[in-house]
Amino acid sequence: MGLSQLARYQVRQHLRSGALVEVLSGTPPTPMPISLLYPQGRMASARLRVFADWLTALLQDDADLQA
Repeated sequence: MGLSQLARYQVRQHLRSGALVEVLSGTPPTPMPISLLYPQGRMASARLRVFADWLTALLQDDADLQA
């Protein structure tokens, strides 16, 4: 038995199954930003831009990552 602070997406299935129980739900952790760093201008490829757009959409659509 113990306490741990984990990202919801990491434990979603365990919470649903009842293997883990959420405690202190009234005091959520401070959100942590996610950054993607890449070169601007001529160094940035079209593939990189497509990837960045895809990743942004993926993360915005994931309810577990929203505050």
